[in-house]
Amino acid sequence: AEQGHAEAQYNLGDLKYIEDEEEAARWYRKAADQGHAKAQYSLGDLYSYGQGVSQDEEEAAKWYRKAAVQGDAKSQYQLGCLYRTGGGVSKNPVVAARWYRKAGMQGHAKSQYWLGHLYRVGSGVKQDHKKCWHWYRKAAEQGDREAQYELGLLYEEGLGVARDCGVAAEWYRKAAEQGHEGAEYLVGEFDKSNKIIRM
Repeated sequence: AEQGHAEAQYNLGDLKYIEDEEEAARWYRKAADQGHAKAQYSLGDLYSYGQGVSQDEEEAAKWYRKAAVQGDAKSQYQLGCLYRTGGGVSKNPVVAARWYRKAGMQGHAKSQYWLGHLYRVGSGVKQDHKKCWHWYRKAAEQGDREAQYELGLLYEEGLGVARDCGVAAEWYRKAAEQGHEGAEYLVGEFDKSNKIIRM
């Protein structure tokens, strides 16, 4: 690392993170300055949460962007979140959707969930329940409990997909098994009405 090897600097940052966040930030920055995407993401996280450095969402966005343009899915997701909420950047749901889509296409479950949400409410994209279902489904199949719950709602309400209370109940139960309170409640309601018949 002291000889300038970016991967070694990044790995040393990871090792130092547990015991000394400031030292971790120093090594991440050395690797990040050389274009190391994972180090740029890690440095963005430190700035986002104020670990080892002063909290600074603008600085976090800068480092996430550097990694995101290199194709780092986690950075693309974080950048999408910042544009959705207006943290460190001007709030822009259109740009948020663009970054979520890039990460979602790489299989990033949380990005898939949020892209589905944007399609459901029509924020940054034209409201489209079929596309909402598509992205929720991708995230749900990876075990994302929020997506599982929302997918259940789509099936129960018949939005973007044929109404099917049995399938809705299956997704509610999957989310409930991961501790999703809303899903736990709905599973109880389905059980009381004897609508839930299969898993």
